[in-house]
Order: sequence, then C-alpha cells, then structure tokens
Amino acid sequence: MTTDFDPRDHGLDPRTTLARVSEGGECRRTSPGHLVHFIQARLLNTKPERWQDAVVVEADPNGAVHGRLLDGDAPWWGVHHRSLAEDLPPGSPVQVALGSSALFLGPGRVRSVRFSTDGPPAPLEPCRGLRPIVTRDADGTERVVGYTADGSAD
Repeated sequence: MTTDFDPRDHGLDPRTTLARVSEGGECRRTSPGHLVHFIQARLLNTKPERWQDAVVVEADPNGAVHGRLLDGDAPWWGVHHRSLAEDLPPGSPVQVALGSSALFLGPGRVRSVRFSTDGPPAPLEPCRGLRPIVTRDADGTERVVGYTADGSAD
C-alpha cells in the first residue's frame, strides 16, 4: 500500500472531495459498480489504509474484472456498469479498496466496482438513465413531478 497518500493520485479533488472523474452518459446511479458518489470520495480520501496494491488478471467487455492482491496473492473479482477492458489489460497494476467498492486505475481515474472475494459477482443491469415520473391532474394536464432511475436497483 502507498504510505504517502495523496488524494489527487486517486482521482479525488482535495479542495472539494469530489471525484474528478466524470463517466458521463446516461447513468446517474451511485451504487457499487456505477459512479463514485461524493461521500464515497470523501471517505476514500480519509482512509488510505483501505487501499491495497493489486494486479489485474483479466477484464472483459461486459464490465467484469478479475485480479489478485499483491500481499498474499488473494484473488478478487469485480463488476462495473461499463467495460474496463480497454483501461485494464492483463498485468495492469491497480489499487483496490474492497470494502469501499473502489478501484484506482491511475492518476485521476478511480472507479466504483462491486467486489467479491468468493467468485465473480452477477453482472449489472444496463443503465438506462433517468425517466420522468408523470402525473395526470383531474383536468387531464400531465405534470412531471420527479425523475427515477429506469431498470433494476443495481
């Protein structure tokens, strides 16, 4: 593990404690395997002991990633809502915070990953963005009263 923890090395902005990495697109979920929530970023910033050095064994186009911890050679698996294969060829050095659902790929690049140490986790449902919640008044007028994530609660 890195002893001199610098939040900027983990994609965190120490001035705001927000993740600098924006994955863009339609996904707005902050559950493990989706986007890094600002509270998660703040916790990662204050708990450097959670990061463990690791190496990637395999990453596939469906968002699954498999690796091994350098200390003890223990295996881990993870899943992200988008493919990490292009960013993580076999042998890539990474840092993982298994209990915090965070994967550090390099400076400015931290991802939220649903981890497992018991085998590959189930794939995540595709993100479909937000959809409006529409109500109809007595006179037939439709109003948007909020938005909800479409799909499962992954």
